[in-house]
Amino acid sequence: MRADLDRSERMAVNIFGVDRRVVALAMALLWVGCSDGDNPPTSATVLIEASASVSQPLILLVSTSFDILSTGDFLYNNLDSITITGDYTELYVLNPEARFTAKLLNDQGTEESVRLGILIDDVPKYDRTAVLGQGGFLQYVYRFDFVVTF
Repeated sequence: MRADLDRSERMAVNIFGVDRRVVALAMALLWVGCSDGDNPPTSATVLIEASASVSQPLILLVSTSFDILSTGDFLYNNLDSITITGDYTELYVLNPEARFTAKLLNDQGTEESVRLGILIDDVPKYDRTAVLGQGGFLQYVYRFDFVVTF
């Protein structure tokens, strides 16, 4: 370290050095934690508890093949739309890219109490309960390399 630096400059240099090391360590641990490319999951199970009626159904959107654009928008290669009028359970087979998204949407003018659960290879990954008003939704997004929840 240069002798002509005053104490505050030396502290700043030292603090930034520690920050870089911590960031580098965090990145390395994150890479190790997310790099298990040998065994991607093969299934996703959707569990819904809802009291929606036939006249006021919920909508479940499910995809196993999609990309997330830099804008945050989804580009779906396949998308299933399922009308939900009560409790629902379904197993979905994942393709080799191991991506899955489920969005439970209330498109009606009434509030609905719902619970959305997601299992990836029979391991619980998401379990949320909410009262959804018109336009309200619960969404789970899984890619083998990262997870996003809404």
